[in-house]
Amino acid sequence: MGRVDALKISGIQILLKYIINICDIDFMNLNTIDLNLLKVFDAVLSEGTVTRAADRLGLTQPAVSNAISRLRAHVGDDLFVRSASGMKPTRRAEELSGPIRQSLSMLEDALENADFDPATSKRTFRIVAVDLGASGLLPRLAAYLSENAPHVNIRMHQARGDSPSMLDRQKVDFALLPLAGLPAHLQRMELEPIKFVILMRDGHPLAEAPLTLEAFTSFPHTTVSLTGDDRSFVDEILARRGLTRRVAMTITNFAMGPAIVAASDLLITVPQRIAEIYAPKLNLIVREPPFRQPKDMFQSVMAWHPQFAASPAHDWFRRVVWDIGGV
Repeated sequence: MGRVDALKISGIQILLKYIINICDIDFMNLNTIDLNLLKVFDAVLSEGTVTRAADRLGLTQPAVSNAISRLRAHVGDDLFVRSASGMKPTRRAEELSGPIRQSLSMLEDALENADFDPATSKRTFRIVAVDLGASGLLPRLAAYLSENAPHVNIRMHQARGDSPSMLDRQKVDFALLPLAGLPAHLQRMELEPIKFVILMRDGHPLAEAPLTLEAFTSFPHTTVSLTGDDRSFVDEILARRGLTRRVAMTITNFAMGPAIVAASDLLITVPQRIAEIYAPKLNLIVREPPFRQPKDMFQSVMAWHPQFAASPAHDWFRRVVWDIGGV
């Protein structure tokens, strides 16, 4: 056995001991631990189904199910229960998720970082993001990776209220979030500010008319909302001027909006990057909004946990995002 291989095995054993201690897993013999059980656990947790986890790992579904059964025996917990939406983690699985993901990330870094090569790396980066910041960035990122890092994978998670804690628990590598309210301990890189424009169909009554605030509020709108709430920053701006608008339809992401306004007289306020992608394809009219956009409201950032600050793989990814979307 070569010295490098011996160091790798030693590193794996150290990480496995760390997982055992922090997770309080009752493994009887360190030498019997199969690291692949933890990789399967992480894949099922991330993908939500055995089928998708098997595809991601290049295994059969029975192999994934068998691995989960073996880990259940070690942990003394069901870990996952079947639900209508897939495999739902138990509370114990949620407790284990952070330490296991952290340890696997540490192991990936330890084995890959010394000679990290984006052209050959099969690294998977997990990102939690709001549609606001991701919609314009992801097409450029996909184009860059296709040409320069064809085997690198991206896994997106939709942002919720606990998005910063996902970084703390190492469930994701990066977060694309608004700057406002971001916890101070997270490191961050500012992305280009988000500018908004108005989209409407070609032939809309306002396509050639002056887009005043009164005209803007005289037609129905669609707006993006994760909760179904019909208010957004646009309504806050209008309220300060004593105006209201009718929101006829709420949707859950900006990518849905262009096709909706192309088929109706609805208006939608979207990030300019979204307009640049969809307006030419759907023959939409792009107009400047009839209101001033607050300077700080739409500053987005890419954030990460300080633990990964020195990781060459993470550093490479941060530089890529800076080149295609930084300020």
